[in-house]
Amino acid sequence: MKHARLILVLAVAIFGMAQPATAAQSLATFYGKISSGFDRTGVFGASDTSLDGAYATFAFLFDDATPGAYFSVSPTASQLSGGSLYGIPSPGSAVVTVNGVSVPIAGSYQSYAARHNGGYDEIDYFAQDYAGTPSGESNWVHGKISSSLNDFISTTDFNGILAYDVVPGTDFLADFQFYNPGVGFVGSVQAYGKMAVSRVTVQSLIPAVPEPATWLMMIVGFALIGSALRAGRRKAISTPKMVY
Repeated sequence: MKHARLILVLAVAIFGMAQPATAAQSLATFYGKISSGFDRTGVFGASDTSLDGAYATFAFLFDDATPGAYFSVSPTASQLSGGSLYGIPSPGSAVVTVNGVSVPIAGSYQSYAARHNGGYDEIDYFAQDYAGTPSGESNWVHGKISSSLNDFISTTDFNGILAYDVVPGTDFLADFQFYNPGVGFVGSVQAYGKMAVSRVTVQSLIPAVPEPATWLMMIVGFALIGSALRAGRRKAISTPKMVY
């Protein structure tokens, strides 16, 4: 019985140590329709067509465990950013989808994610790449919603789950722009659009990997459990049975 209690205590302790506090990656997705946009070169369909009224999503993938990225957190706000603009790794990327066609943005030049939960609620995501044009234009996508009336943020943790339907009293800014690096369109806009945001979600994707110290404690714990089991078996074998 004593060994059984010891094993139970050790197992519970190890299980508790092995649980990650938060996820390392999160996916923020803005849903809505393009309120004003145009596709000059057929990025999302036919060339020289209006994108007005097209269904769209802006999806931002961020990793708060990116080595070297800038990270700050306070009781009311948090920020994660990076990119070649700052000379540090970029923690985020994005995908713009319009009319069912998806175009990625690596976020190599700049990416940031921010949350605010104090006085007003806000989430803000941005990803940007150089387009390869001689004059240095960039491809980018931006998504932000905020409100001083509606309390939709419960934590400044980037990985905190969110599912929010935009209601009156919520401000939003969501837009994108792609430049064409090809001959004949150097320095010109390929496609652009502004989104009327209707819904925003944030979901955690993968659990954080336990720290090396946690792994060590788990190994030691399992060794102790094994020793306790072996000791219990030896005692059971060596103890003589009483005959009445």
